[in-house]
Amino acid sequence: MTATVEVDGTNLRVSLSGASGKLALKSQLEIPIADVRVAKVETASEARSEQGAKDYWPVRGNFVPGLIREGTFGKGDDKEFWYLHEHTGPVLVVDLEHDEYARLVLQVAEPEKTASAINEACGGANG
Repeated sequence: MTATVEVDGTNLRVSLSGASGKLALKSQLEIPIADVRVAKVETASEARSEQGAKDYWPVRGNFVPGLIREGTFGKGDDKEFWYLHEHTGPVLVVDLEHDEYARLVLQVAEPEKTASAINEACGGANG
């Protein structure tokens, strides 16, 4: 299962389908492209290590070690939204500012292509 990410004008739209969206307790996120600092591709392990000492358990969502990590993790300005069903392979990481979340970590079909499209859009909005 993967998230669908699109740049729609001035917004970044993340869609989660079916039961997975319900498990993450959100089926869609819409973020102003101006709030995107950078999109990058990392391994799930790298993304977890960046999370550091933040709350490992979900505030809203589900977590099964090594299998599923979906929903909101962390508190206050350190909240992150994760949508990950396989803890292997590359994931899309989107660093944000001025938003409900500080970071999105998403399993998408084409992380490199998606990161490039987001960076191109936010370069125009933030540049």
